[in-house]
Order: sequence, then C-alpha cells, then structure tokens
Amino acid sequence: MVAVAGLAMSAIAARVAVSPPMYVQVYLRVGGSMVAGQLTSYDATDAAIKTTKEERTIAWVDMTGASAFTLRSRLIDKTKASDWLELGEMGWGMNVKQARYALNKAASMDPALKPKVDAILASEPGALVKDKAAEAVDAPDAGGAGDAAPAVEGAFAAGTPAENAAAIEKYRADATEVAGKLKVRLDEIQTDHFLIFTDWDQREYAFLKTNLEGAYAVVSRQFDLSAKENIFIGKLPVYMFARQSTFRQFAKEIDDAPPYMATMASGYYYSRDDGIGHMAMWKPDPTDTNGDVRKAERRWAYVLTHEFTHAFIARYRGHGRIPVWLNEGIAEMIAAGQFPRSDPIVMAQRMAKSKMDISPVFDDDMSKAGASYPIMRTLVEMLAGDNPRAFKAMVDDIKGGMDGEDALEKHFHCDYTGLTMAWRTWLGQVKVQYAPE
Repeated sequence: MVAVAGLAMSAIAARVAVSPPMYVQVYLRVGGSMVAGQLTSYDATDAAIKTTKEERTIAWVDMTGASAFTLRSRLIDKTKASDWLELGEMGWGMNVKQARYALNKAASMDPALKPKVDAILASEPGALVKDKAAEAVDAPDAGGAGDAAPAVEGAFAAGTPAENAAAIEKYRADATEVAGKLKVRLDEIQTDHFLIFTDWDQREYAFLKTNLEGAYAVVSRQFDLSAKENIFIGKLPVYMFARQSTFRQFAKEIDDAPPYMATMASGYYYSRDDGIGHMAMWKPDPTDTNGDVRKAERRWAYVLTHEFTHAFIARYRGHGRIPVWLNEGIAEMIAAGQFPRSDPIVMAQRMAKSKMDISPVFDDDMSKAGASYPIMRTLVEMLAGDNPRAFKAMVDDIKGGMDGEDALEKHFHCDYTGLTMAWRTWLGQVKVQYAPE
C-alpha cells in the first residue's frame, strides 16, 4: 500500500513515502532505457526508484508518457474524481493517448469537473514535454503509448538496421563477459529471432533452434502477428546452460535474481536496469522424471514457451506493463495450448468450489504462490475464450497505459469482483479432458 493515497499529482505538497516499497519499471524518454526497482517515494516532480545498484530520482517528465501515466495511475485513489482529473491532466501534458479516458472518467464521476475537463481537452497536448529533446510521443488520438523512439506503429516498434546491428553486438559482448565470469564456454547460435549462447552439445543445437522458433510462431499467432516479423531489437538473447549449477550461478551473479528464482526455477525472462531483456534456462533433466526423456523435454518446452511469452509481451505495443495475473495467465494459457495439462484446471475448480478468496491474485504488490497459477490461467482462458477480440483489445488498452480493472470494465463490463463470480460459474461448467503432464 502507498502510505499516503489519493493525492493529486500537482497537489502533492510534501514527499510521499511508499511503504512497503512497490516494484516498478519505467522507461526514459531520451534513449529509451529502462529503470526497474522499488519505488520508495515520490512527489509532484519526481519518483525515487531503488535499483539493485543505486537509488535514482527520476522526474516524471523524463519518463516516457506511458511509463509516467501507468505508474501514476497505480498511486491515485480511483474512487476520487479529482485524482482522475490530475492523472488526465498530467497525461495530456505528456501527450498520452489514455489521458482522454482519465479526464472523461473524472467528469463522469463528478459533473462539476466537466468545465475543467473541457478546458484541458481544448488546450494543446504535450505542453509538459514540448521543449524536451529527442521526445517520441503520441498524439492523444493516435495509436501509440508515448514510448521512446521509434514510435510504436501497430503492434511493435521495429528496430532500424543500425539499431539491430548495435544490439546484437552488445549482446555478444555481454555473453563474452558472462562466459568469463562463469568460467564456461558459450557458443553462439543464431535463428531468425534468437541469439542463443549455450554450452550444450553441438548435436543438440537443432533441438534448441526448433523449440525456440516454434515458441515464437505460437506466441506471435496468439497476438495476430506474422512469425516472419521480428518484434525484438536485434534478436532476443537466450542463455541455455547444460547444468543447473551454471544456471543458478548465472541467476545469482549476473542477474542478481531473487534466491527462489535461482534455486527453484527451470528458466526465466529477465529485464535488466538498462532495458535489455534475456531468457535463461537449463537443460531438461530426465532424473526429475524417472528417466523419461520425453517427459523431461516436454516440461522444459512448457517452461520455454511460458517464459518466452513474457519476453514477447514485454515488446508488444510498447513498454507498458500489464497486471501480473494477466501476464502470467496469458503465458500459462499459451504454454498449455501447446503442451496440454489438465491438473491446473482441476485445481482451479477445487479452489472455485471452495469459495476461497482469490482477490490477492489481482494485487501486483503481493507475491504469487504456485497455487495462483491455475487461477490466473483459467481467468485468462475464460476471457479469451468468451470473446477473443475483446480480450485482445483489453490487452492493447492496458499496454497503452489503461488501468487493468478499468480495461476489464470497458471490454467485459465487470470489475474484479464480477470477474471472480463469472470465473466460479464458468469453472463449474468446464468439462475436463485428462491430459497427462
């Protein structure tokens, strides 16, 4: 929880402490680099974010419009029309498309604010950032989200040839540094969309290429994109380690990952403070499946598809974040579509029947235990199955900066409470066809 909630941005007279700190990711307007860490405090002019290396104070206007708007929307009191007004006014000043929605929301909640809203909408957008150098913002009625150059046209911002070449060279330099620190030899394999650094046996390279490009084809199809397009700048770096011990060392020493990620995960997608994302995994281990190699490979491919979905979503329609329940739910839905698993549905049915409180699933400030994943998966499967077009439009709006619950209300006409009720009913009607892991 934010220690002091509901303060309009321009009305913040003193610095607001965030207790406990909340995890955030913001992108900078100039250069497009990402800063990720714990938000510790903020005021009318800036926000303090503690990364793994330092604490940075970043002015709101130095963030991309989408980043500032999304973060600010997490801090307002959504029951107050004045907060929506201030959010919308800030967004209009930063040329963010979703500002119009926030302003109209304020006027609908409090008709007395309509003259103020009309005055803002009649003014020239982008006043807060008009004099900023190298800005790449979107007009309020345009289709982007205010990301740093290049602007998003359609589903993603493609890199220029120079940008792609520079990114690949950086990834190679990073891999050389990683190999030195871990004291391991990493060979490079390139595919259409991936730059793989691995110490696997060369006879297994075809297996890696096939599975990674297969994952790209599946996920891009889910988002109505051609697998021939490349959503990444350069290519996505992927570290594939032969041994779990090397993977753990990489997670701990290179990514400074939380202990549970290093010790329990089979793989992950990770974004560093400089905005470069990569995947890391370790080889399928038949000892975990009683010597069943195919089962081990199936588990590995499920994790790969899940984690790659996160990498894809991170680039889809700019850098806007989406709620954890939606992000994990989409990843689980897509992975399960390729490698069916019925046990999670059975688990979700039991939880729905027990009338347990699932509201923590919608709280991004609460960690998600393993039991949350069947819930998140089935929530997404229900929405996507009910109305695929509305589901995609909801995701697009959220990526553009709209609050998750507001987007849900816009496209499915319910809030999280209503979604929970519909989920319980839907799961009671689902007929499970057993699919072994």
